[in-house]
Amino acid sequence: MIYILLIPGLPSLAVFAWLAIEWRRALAQFELAGRGVPMETHHDL
Repeated sequence: MIYILLIPGLPSLAVFAWLAIEWRRALAQFELAGRGVPMETHHDL
């Protein structure tokens, strides 16, 4: 999947956007795990 990043244009932008979304989701889960807060209280992320 990394080779897609080498292609200029829309595919690389789509992959970058997907990675950004996955990063935010992983970061949110990491914060929830650190605080011990149930997932139901963080649908607004």
